[in-house]
Amino acid sequence: MMPDKVIESFDGVKVAYRHDKKESDKPVLVFVHGIGGNSSAWNDMIDIFEKQNFSTLKIDLRGHGMSEKPSKRKLYSVENMAKDIDFILNKENIHDAVFICHSFGGSVVLKYSMTKDNKVRKMILCNTPHTVPFKYCPYKSVKRFYWLLRPIIWTIATLSFIKRGKYKYPLYCELKDLTEYQLFKKDLSGAPLRNFLWNYLLMFSYNIDLNNLAAKTTPALLITSDKDNFLLPESVVELSKIIKNSKLVSIMDCDHETIIRKPEEVSKHILEFLK
Repeated sequence: MMPDKVIESFDGVKVAYRHDKKESDKPVLVFVHGIGGNSSAWNDMIDIFEKQNFSTLKIDLRGHGMSEKPSKRKLYSVENMAKDIDFILNKENIHDAVFICHSFGGSVVLKYSMTKDNKVRKMILCNTPHTVPFKYCPYKSVKRFYWLLRPIIWTIATLSFIKRGKYKYPLYCELKDLTEYQLFKKDLSGAPLRNFLWNYLLMFSYNIDLNNLAAKTTPALLITSDKDNFLLPESVVELSKIIKNSKLVSIMDCDHETIIRKPEEVSKHILEFLK
């Protein structure tokens, strides 16, 4: 279930994806992973949905997985990632879809849902922030001094010239027993350090028009988890109050990595939401 297609996006950056079609009148499910990962995180869940006869499309965001990792920082932005998604949907002749997202991938789709010609029928947002996520980190020192992280990461990225001959494609669906720190190390194996950090810098400047979002009527399922060490559940609760047509679900005894830790439970809630 590796990405098997590559498309040149609107600005020439090559983006990898996989579209598995079913003969069905059910909506296409579009899967968008979080920062640092790749689309393999969805494999177990995609197996479940394909057995329910859903067509699925999963994307390696630019700078991730099998997609191109351009050397120019200006090519990395949430807006560009949102345009990539729309470009692929147009290529595959998909006019509306259900988006299933994790973490910052959900932030990208929230941004995409604000565009005029978006194709979002419904959204499932797993552990997704609606603003700078470090403001909602459970560690008080990070919440208080997160603004110092940005210049540090910027400096490391600027000075980084580390290159390897090959970069791995971690299969996250097979890594559910790893700790969050071990998963972070796997993230680092999948891209040049500079490109990896450029992606992380996007989280420090993320913003969305919350008034516009509140005016939207797109149905949304918001999923949080009680032991999230990256994003406090309070952030997702706050987002559920902003999105009027939304439902909130909490996964118990789980950290930030809900989609690889408990794919069956997450999929069950999604299937109920899609009925």
